[in-house]
Amino acid sequence: MSILLRFIFFANALYNNIKKFLGQKMNINEKIQKLCYQRGWSMYELAQEAGITQSTLTSMMKRGNPPKIENLQFICDAFGISLSQFFMEDEKLEIVSEEEKELLTLFRKMSESKKTALIDLLKN
Repeated sequence: MSILLRFIFFANALYNNIKKFLGQKMNINEKIQKLCYQRGWSMYELAQEAGITQSTLTSMMKRGNPPKIENLQFICDAFGISLSQFFMEDEKLEIVSEEEKELLTLFRKMSESKKTALIDLLKN
């Protein structure tokens, strides 16, 4: 699949997830609070992890304003998820640890024979 087709597919999926999310009752700020709660993070910890000021985050949450897209990207990076994953329904959202990301990256670089051997090893 060409890079352009992959981009179009990703953009379409992101658009559909955002459209679906906006029709739901939970807003963006509630989703951020929920993800913080799941990790046991305070707003201060999220601000530190996301690299944005605590005052920006606190002001946004108190006023009920959604974050600017670049701040939402920083927030998603802090949570270890993509923007697309952020807008997915909760039951479909799967958080991947740094170790799992590394394993996936290494797995994708393997030859087909090595992938098969690793899968066989893990199954036994």
